[in-house]
Amino acid sequence: MFRIALKMLMGDRAKYFTLVSSLVVVSFLFLQQGSIFCGLMLRTVRPIEVVGAPIWVCDPQLRSVDESKPLLDTDLERVRSVAGVKWAVPMILQLVSVHLEDGNFQTVRLYGLDNDTFFGRPHMVSGTSDLLTQDEAVIVGRAESEKLNSPKVGDTFEMNDNQAAEKITAATGLAAYTENDFRWLTIEYYLKNTGIPVSIGISLVMVFFVGMSIVGQTFYQFALQNERFFGALKAMGTSSWTLTKMILLQALLVGLVGFGAGAGLAGIFGLVAGGQDSKIALATPWPLLVVSFVLVIAICLLSALISIRKVVRLEPAVVFRG
Repeated sequence: MFRIALKMLMGDRAKYFTLVSSLVVVSFLFLQQGSIFCGLMLRTVRPIEVVGAPIWVCDPQLRSVDESKPLLDTDLERVRSVAGVKWAVPMILQLVSVHLEDGNFQTVRLYGLDNDTFFGRPHMVSGTSDLLTQDEAVIVGRAESEKLNSPKVGDTFEMNDNQAAEKITAATGLAAYTENDFRWLTIEYYLKNTGIPVSIGISLVMVFFVGMSIVGQTFYQFALQNERFFGALKAMGTSSWTLTKMILLQALLVGLVGFGAGAGLAGIFGLVAGGQDSKIALATPWPLLVVSFVLVIAICLLSALISIRKVVRLEPAVVFRG
């Protein structure tokens, strides 16, 4: 019976191509939009990952890593005095304006490292860490390099009119977060206070319903076209449950082929676009692939219910109609 189901599915090349191509587009859009959303969220916490500090101490009212609420010098000494704290160094992390040689301005993240330890300095692609000992020296990250006209070692520019844990909380009254907690604090801030989740969420919902309507209509037309064959199978004693399994097999096959092709196109798009370091910040974690696969299969199964309902109610006598 399953071989018959596959022959029925692929017998009409036009409808089979319509089903697969619709799911390819749906899968691609799910992954592309989802990757943009994940990439944007991961980019917001990039400063935390770059520095790699095990514990971050900040003002209790701080809501994200991009907010600037400086601590006092005495706060650093209070943190260092907490039992169990082996070391603590200051760090400045804030958004600043850069004045380029061509007269343009760009907003970038500024990391201010401790002069003695340089803790938190990133891996350098060009140049050496010794250059940081020079007065007013800076490291330019990949994400900011293009915005700053791709500066090289030795280039200069003006920046802000200048060249370029619970125990801690209890003891100091300051907020102390692990690296992971600080990441989620920042992500939660952007989820609640920006329009990114709503705008991308609306687009994904529209993709889901548009995809389901196209696939559903095509499956219904497929059932109408093949109702005589289903009627003949019923007349020969095939049960409604067997026919249901045949339709579900067709739906799953179309879903697997469509999702596989769509995921492949999304992967190629991500490679061409440059991934997370590109301007549109693409990132495709494995949970996004799982969620997209489940949604695509859900579209197929929900659409198949239309055909199943039609076939189950089908009378075997339809095979004798003219």
